Amino acid sequence: MTLRKAGRLLIFAGVLVWAIYAVVWLAGGEPEVRQYLPFHLSGVIPGAILSRWPWRTVPEE
Repeated sequence: MTLRKAGRLLIFAGVLVWAIYAVVWLAGGEPEVRQYLPFHLSGVIPGAILSRWPWRTVPEE
């Protein structure tokens, strides 16, 4: 797996957090942004860094 693919996967997971937020909100819950934001940022920030990293491949084991 290349770092670009791993980064895109992390970005996707970070954005998916807001889908969970929307489901809770639509179900009548009152979710707080501060509960979801750390999970979003922990996926999006490293994902953005990895997807633009100069080294494109991870050595296979």
